[in-house]
Amino acid sequence: MGEGAKVFCEHCGFESTILEGSGFLYPSLIKELKERAIHGEFGDKLKAVIEANPDGMINGENILYVCGKCGNWYSEPKLSYYIPTVKDAYFEDSHTTKRLYTHRHRCEKCNSVMHMHNTNEGEALELNCPECGSRLRVSEMDIDWD
Repeated sequence: MGEGAKVFCEHCGFESTILEGSGFLYPSLIKELKERAIHGEFGDKLKAVIEANPDGMINGENILYVCGKCGNWYSEPKLSYYIPTVKDAYFEDSHTTKRLYTHRHRCEKCNSVMHMHNTNEGEALELNCPECGSRLRVSEMDIDWD
């Protein structure tokens, strides 16, 4: 199950829903992401890792990424690639899988490397509006999605 929040900007009216995690369509999502990666959509490095390790798995969990340079943000699949180290390991975990590739998400506005946004449970989600730069407000928290 995934989690999310709805955010809005009081200054310019921007609204968005941020979704993190994975829903019940995860198996079909990772199959689609792997096919797209094999066709080079996420770069030649990931394509080569998959070709060399076809039994591996791609991490399709949605993660919130933030650009440290311009403040742009978005929620996208993680796109790391891993192989299980124990039988029946399905999700990426440092105890049951070995990561072979870490995808570098790039900002669509300034091309800088994006970083995962880490909000500890119970902490406020603090993001700036991608349109005007004002602080976003959370209109709905604790969205659970499948």
